[in-house]
Amino acid sequence: MHSFRVLGIFVILMGVVSNTPAQTITLGQITKLLYCVNDTLLVPYTATGSFAGDNQFLIQLSTPDGSFTSWTNSTERSTKMTGTLVIPLSSTGNGFRVRIASSDPYDTSFNNGQNIAVEAYPSPLIQFMSSNRSGGLGSGQYIGFVGDPILFSDGESNSLLFAWNFGPDASPDTSINAAPVIEFSTPGPKTGSLTVTNASGCATHIEFTFNIMSCTPVIPPNARIVTDNESGSDLVVWIKAGGTYSAVGDYLNQQFFVDPGGQLQTGWRTVCLAYIGPGASLTDGTGAPGLLNLVLTPGTNINCEYCDTFYCPSLSYSLGVNEDNKESPAISFSQSPDDLYIRCEGEPLELRLMNVLGEEVLRHSATGELDCDLTPLASGVYFAVVQSGTRREIRKIVR
Repeated sequence: MHSFRVLGIFVILMGVVSNTPAQTITLGQITKLLYCVNDTLLVPYTATGSFAGDNQFLIQLSTPDGSFTSWTNSTERSTKMTGTLVIPLSSTGNGFRVRIASSDPYDTSFNNGQNIAVEAYPSPLIQFMSSNRSGGLGSGQYIGFVGDPILFSDGESNSLLFAWNFGPDASPDTSINAAPVIEFSTPGPKTGSLTVTNASGCATHIEFTFNIMSCTPVIPPNARIVTDNESGSDLVVWIKAGGTYSAVGDYLNQQFFVDPGGQLQTGWRTVCLAYIGPGASLTDGTGAPGLLNLVLTPGTNINCEYCDTFYCPSLSYSLGVNEDNKESPAISFSQSPDDLYIRCEGEPLELRLMNVLGEEVLRHSATGELDCDLTPLASGVYFAVVQSGTRREIRKIVR
């Protein structure tokens, strides 16, 4: 009989040994800590250890106070173990932090350890002050006279660097002062520019427009000349003694010149300029004109509220001459009951026939001569306004 001795089976549990190294993510150095809003932040990183095949690295941006209780993930991702990722800085604040995160397994680096500041771009607000007016600068605004010292400034308080440009007829034409004083040698529309830069290096460039006036303006040769009761929407009107002109509609950059004894009546204006001499008058028919800029001398009769008003010690103006057509031939008229014949040798002619209410009832144009059939018109009194080159004639027509 055989006997067996069971020596026993000893099982020694030694534990589970893993050969997979731990994962680490290390943030690279971020040396630039001051940015403008919408700038891009570059974040370098290095990872070690084993990550899943579908792992991606991304940036996590803290809240403006540096908290990671919530964060913004970058849209850019990378599978590389070493690289640089970018994230746009779309919000302002002084305490942002960043870190790098992995997706599989999820892990994060330490944050960068220093506050990142993101500042807004400057928002320049151009202001001016002259001897007549001051305020914010709007497009096309009349702000002063030739030779007046005009103070410009920027209402943005956080800007450190200023670069002004006012054009070739300005003195000085450029400036780096926060509030330069500028004089202009010629009247008319002007365009200026300003570049402002804040402490973060965020720069904003804007252009602005305005108008400079003269106490001795020149009436453009194409001005409508008014000697009777007339109305219209002409861009340039010269109202002579005894003439009354009623402006119809709201048009941009109209100009009116009113002699002593003339009268201008306006409705609601958009942006226009009226030179009102002593003894001339201005009334508004439908309410206070908005942005009706007036150049006045003492003794002017004005009846309107809220007019933007400038004063000239001695206002005078002259009629401009078209240098290419100084010797325009005379305009001749002849009329039969049913026909109006106008002649100006070799010159372009434009006829506007107005009724006594100032309403245009006919318009014709031709070169050299113009034959207008009056039979469609009702019997009555009309005014023929004829323009040829620099010449302008107004004739009373009885049908």
